[in-house]
Amino acid sequence: MTMTWAQAAKPEGKSFSLIVNIPLQAVSGYDVVCLQPVHVDGIAHAEGSLCTVRGTLQASITYRCVRCLTEVKKSVDTSFSFVLSKHPLSKEQEEQEVVYVPQEEIDLQPLVQQELILALEIQPLCKSDCAGLCPVCGNNRNITPCTCDDFAIDPRLSVLSSFFDDDHDNR
Repeated sequence: MTMTWAQAAKPEGKSFSLIVNIPLQAVSGYDVVCLQPVHVDGIAHAEGSLCTVRGTLQASITYRCVRCLTEVKKSVDTSFSFVLSKHPLSKEQEEQEVVYVPQEEIDLQPLVQQELILALEIQPLCKSDCAGLCPVCGNNRNITPCTCDDFAIDPRLSVLSSFFDDDHDNR
């Protein structure tokens, strides 16, 4: 997914419509089970040593719910905008998050991959009121309600459980 500075410098800019395969390892820190190819549409305009790239990306992602571990398919649809510089960055440009691209070819895949990662859900849920798994028996409480008693007293503090009993000897 590359283009040149000369292509982006044309008066009409350089438009692009691509399908990008992002490896599953790129999103390994998230609960992503399957990542379909990402559809990217956009346009790049270069003026002088700066190039502005704007576009949208759409992807279909299968997550694993963090509460019940069932797979859930969701779509990501987000827009992006980058400013690229052909020359070394000034302090002001660094603060404005301008990306330094010294070579003649501009590779957009790492930038698109970064935008996709930023659009991923950190704690994906199958539904907002997901009941999750029972910590005692392991049943999915969305499918079958569980009657297990999940109240457990820390064994180190179990001696304190009799502190407020009625038959407690007052001294």
